[in-house]
Amino acid sequence: MKSKATQIVSDWLRSNPRKPLLVILGPTASGKTALGVKLARKFDGEIISADSRQIYTEVDKATAKPTTAEMRKAQHHLVSVFSPTKTITVAAYRKLAEKKIREILKRGKLPILTGSHTLLISALVENYQFPKLKEMKSQREELEKEYAKTGGKMKLWKRLQKLNPEAAKKISANNGFHLIRALERIEAGMQPTKGKRKYSALLLGISTEREKLYEKINQRVDKMLRSGLLKEVKALKDRYPRHSPALRGHGYRELLDYLYGEKTLEIAVEEIKRDTRNYAKRQLTWLRNSSLSKEIQWI
Repeated sequence: MKSKATQIVSDWLRSNPRKPLLVILGPTASGKTALGVKLARKFDGEIISADSRQIYTEVDKATAKPTTAEMRKAQHHLVSVFSPTKTITVAAYRKLAEKKIREILKRGKLPILTGSHTLLISALVENYQFPKLKEMKSQREELEKEYAKTGGKMKLWKRLQKLNPEAAKKISANNGFHLIRALERIEAGMQPTKGKRKYSALLLGISTEREKLYEKINQRVDKMLRSGLLKEVKALKDRYPRHSPALRGHGYRELLDYLYGEKTLEIAVEEIKRDTRNYAKRQLTWLRNSSLSKEIQWI
């Protein structure tokens, strides 16, 4: 994998792309961080995280943040920046990432975008234009009430699937915040549009067998628990509101359910594995069917 990736990047850079941006794609647990570090060392690059949870401080065990050793080998950006309570929208992320890209290019280095958040990657590569969202409190409250009802989350997800199948591929029925935000925008006629691209992006996709990936995910969850994930979640529970943005991710919300007495630890752990596998499945679907799919070079 390494030699093929190196050859592809070498050939691409020899073509002198204007404002180059290397993007490493793949489902969770596929090895994007490790490959990003290797390519950063080979091509004098710096890594920008495209992960909706790694950007927060204190959520370390379940977010697969780069290790201390990996951080020493290559400069990383947008990792452990904001408090767990701060909401970071896709539009806000794009601004942050573009600022880092400009700084990296100014230093004469190669910006390398790695991560599993497909919407964030699409927004940056395809230069999504986000209209300003007016506060529609009554509509939001109505959607939140519907979501909280028995069967409500799936009902809203199917509604999104009907209105925008592409968006539904990227957003889980369990992700209430982004599901409601997506419906708000769509029903208000405020969907983002694609703008003129700012960067010459090379998209590298890591190919992996599904069953091996699922087994790797299961093993990763077990490793997270052995390394102290439950202790970390207990500390976060005492410090932050339960539904803080950083605590909506896999590993945190399931263990919070356990700590609040809503399910057993055994069930919570099985749900972490299941939810993460389902997340990887949705990512694989996006990689095959998104508007960027034909541009991906697989390794």
